[in-house]
Amino acid sequence: DGAADAEAEAEAEAVVLSEVTTFSDFVRHCPQLVKSLPSAPATDVVLLCRNMAQAKYFDGDLMAQVWRCLRAQIPLGQLMISDLSAVVSALKELNAYDQGVFRAAAVFLTPQVRMMSQEQRKYWIEIYREVKHQGDLEFAQALARNPADFLVDVAFDPGPGGGSARFERAAAPRHRANGPVVGEAARVRSVLCMLHGKQRSIDMMVDEGGGHYSCAPNRRCK
Repeated sequence: DGAADAEAEAEAEAVVLSEVTTFSDFVRHCPQLVKSLPSAPATDVVLLCRNMAQAKYFDGDLMAQVWRCLRAQIPLGQLMISDLSAVVSALKELNAYDQGVFRAAAVFLTPQVRMMSQEQRKYWIEIYREVKHQGDLEFAQALARNPADFLVDVAFDPGPGGGSARFERAAAPRHRANGPVVGEAARVRSVLCMLHGKQRSIDMMVDEGGGHYSCAPNRRCK
């Protein structure tokens, strides 16, 4: 029995998460992945989520371990905004919603919402609406406070027990009745770098799609 346990531990240590990419890879290495995940860095957990979604692979034990890791790593700030975006997208694609993970992401992102562009806010509203997340009223309200002269509404509906927020489809943007505000152009052209979390002029950024931007290679954030 001791030899078998030692062999199993050796196999678990030998698994390289970045090399587990196909459905057959996940089937073959799933037991080892479950054992190795608790000690895996956040970057590997994010990559695993991406690969699972791409391979369309789901295993209950593996996903439960992924959720445990994310619930612990997100509050510690071990995932960047771009990482969180990849994780929640992967979980949505796999129909693997976990309230604890999405709540941790909401709490972590709430202070950073003020630096998000209109497109980024719409992205997060849509993700949370599609998974039917309830709770985190502060996050939902922060997302609804759109910069510049657009107002995007988020409809709230009390969840069980009342007092929680249900994310629903954002209403179409509407202009303020009194027209553009002073400094509007400057704010609209300022977006958040998903790599470094810094506000930068849009002409120094690369559009990564989905309302996300990263600093241009020759104009990195300092």
